[in-house]
Amino acid sequence: MRVWAVLGVNERWPITSEEAVAMVTKGMGYDVDAERIDDYIARAFLQGPQAEDEWNAADVMIAAGLLEHRRQWEPSPGRHDRGKSECEIGLEKLRAEGIVGDFADKQHPKPDLRQIIAYIVHHESVNARRMHATMLAVLLEAEHGVRV
Repeated sequence: MRVWAVLGVNERWPITSEEAVAMVTKGMGYDVDAERIDDYIARAFLQGPQAEDEWNAADVMIAAGLLEHRRQWEPSPGRHDRGKSECEIGLEKLRAEGIVGDFADKQHPKPDLRQIIAYIVHHESVNARRMHATMLAVLLEAEHGVRV
């Protein structure tokens, strides 16, 4: 399996929580850390391993499926870039440059959260909804310090 080669270890199960996080980040290209995985388990978004700190292949794939569904991909350039919109890649570039707030301040007319949510709810185009979801992420980060 290619993931094992990326990690530089031979395949073996079960694996520790630390190894499971390394598998989904370094091996599969998702943006998550152990604290976030623990949070997902605590909030019942993710079942987690049956035995504490003993992840099997199914546990890892279920975690990867959650991260895929949440579009929680590593920043660009990354293996999931083909699934990202231009706006998402643009936001990642703004984050890398540390200028998300500057970008949000220059938008005229400046959209508000309610308007963006209305666009997401009512727009028929998936691409338009993704664009507005990205703008929502920009405003949450720039104005409220919440990184989505």
